[in-house]
Amino acid sequence: MRRNVGLVLLVVGALFLVLAPLLRWYAYPRLAVAPQDQASTTVSTGTDVTVFSIPALLAGEDPEVVTDVTSTRGTVSVVDDLPEGTSDDDVAVWETVVDTTNADGDTLTATRSIVAFDRRTGAGVEGYGQSIDGDPIDHEGQILKFPFGTEQRDYEFWDIALREATPAVFDGEDEIDGMTVYRFVQTIEPTVVSQLEVPGSLAGSDAPAIEADRSYANTRTLWVEPETGVIIRGQEEQDTVLVYQGDEIATITSGTIGYTDEQVQANVDEYRPLASQLNLVGTVLPLVLGILGVIGLIAGIVLLRARYTPRRAADRSQHDDVDDAEDTVVDEKPPILDFDADRQSP
Repeated sequence: MRRNVGLVLLVVGALFLVLAPLLRWYAYPRLAVAPQDQASTTVSTGTDVTVFSIPALLAGEDPEVVTDVTSTRGTVSVVDDLPEGTSDDDVAVWETVVDTTNADGDTLTATRSIVAFDRRTGAGVEGYGQSIDGDPIDHEGQILKFPFGTEQRDYEFWDIALREATPAVFDGEDEIDGMTVYRFVQTIEPTVVSQLEVPGSLAGSDAPAIEADRSYANTRTLWVEPETGVIIRGQEEQDTVLVYQGDEIATITSGTIGYTDEQVQANVDEYRPLASQLNLVGTVLPLVLGILGVIGLIAGIVLLRARYTPRRAADRSQHDDVDDAEDTVVDEKPPILDFDADRQSP
């Protein structure tokens, strides 16, 4: 019985030691990938945001209008619409359309992007027909998500206004509805990103039109679930102004815009199960199976050794008894008579 138990423990221990690395290095990489069939909508809002109103400007009114804004980002996969051979299993190609409206539902800005990124790291790659509003451009850094297994370190994060990636600095841990998230802060100092032709009256000039610099600044805060790399909550504090000859002449956008509470809760509900599954397959099960596998092997070996040790001892005892018996038989043989020929009578 003990021998059978020992053999079973050996087999089970060896099986666990094989399964542990398979889960970590085979099953986990197949789970930790961004989908090729993405379809999602993200909603952000801002209260009392100052925006530049062209209709107000044309009407001779103050173009700086304070309003509530809603920004809706729709994201879908477009890999099937790309030319044959422009995608593979390692790259996701998504189309994102961001539409920002005022309190009346009028569109303030609208942007369409085609982005391509590594399905595991979330970092931009070259090619795949990427563009912003029809202009070809390769995205870089983290674009729409962070890596699976996000670390507590700084990452380069894409900014569409700059059209480049700048550091998103790790700023600590938070909890959202019991979910642990990493907080990253991307600070963009005032930077001239383009020039706009505007009426000279904005700068007190008699010229019918002047060319002003569009200066953009932003503080972007991102709360990232580390197992999935998904942005659970996002917030931007934007400050974009028109600058002419070193002076600010108008505000284009100034205010704070962030995910709605409903959006944050929807993200938590959607990605909490996936985060738990990834943690289970990638960390918990490999560790537990590895420990149980080692314990099983050791216990099996101990039981088998305990089984064979008494048998070897009994064999040695029986062998010693035989040797003693042989010695006794030899000692009990009658002595050989020594005849003295001289004493024998004829």
